[in-house]
Amino acid sequence: YGIASISGYDSIVPDGMVLPIESPGDARKLGRFGVSHLITYPENKDVTQDWTLAWESKSMALYRNTQAFPRYMGFKNDSEQTVFFTGKERVEFTPLTERSHLENTRKIEVPNGVRWIRIAENHAPGWEFRINDAKWQPVRRGPDASMLLPIDAPNASTDAGAAVSLRYAPPLRRMGFWISGTCLIITLAIATFFGWNRARQNSAIRESKQGNAFEFS
Repeated sequence: YGIASISGYDSIVPDGMVLPIESPGDARKLGRFGVSHLITYPENKDVTQDWTLAWESKSMALYRNTQAFPRYMGFKNDSEQTVFFTGKERVEFTPLTERSHLENTRKIEVPNGVRWIRIAENHAPGWEFRINDAKWQPVRRGPDASMLLPIDAPNASTDAGAAVSLRYAPPLRRMGFWISGTCLIITLAIATFFGWNRARQNSAIRESKQGNAFEFS
């Protein structure tokens, strides 16, 4: 069916895109968050017509969301972005291609003319992005708590478009690395000092024993 993977959506209280009390069967609402498929039991009467059956077995049914938007969307101007976030059904956008996806990094291919990127993921402090090889800058929070990236015109005006990279580098993690590195240096320094001091004491003991041996002979 051309489905690379099936992923659930996360809920962050109170700032996430989806709250636990909201209906999981709302295809239109979940579609705006990038939820493309629904897994349930066969012949579930609560599944609305917005979900089309893609596969079924005796114990499970897989439905495709006809109202789903792409996970990565590009807007060519502020007006397109505003129309999307107002919740209107007819939205002009450019689907974007993801070139790589790791746990804390992304790479997106952005065609010429795109000025805003909206990613259907919960925004979190620490996400940064850069256009081509420009300076890293923080990802913005969209009105629906998604991730929003402004693409500067000078960086996206070439015929080849632009390459956008994302990384997750929260301040507390950087602080943790700094603390861990500092503790490691201090530990190595203490171990080196005690090792050097013990070696010096052993050397002094050996010299003392040699001196007593000469006196006895």
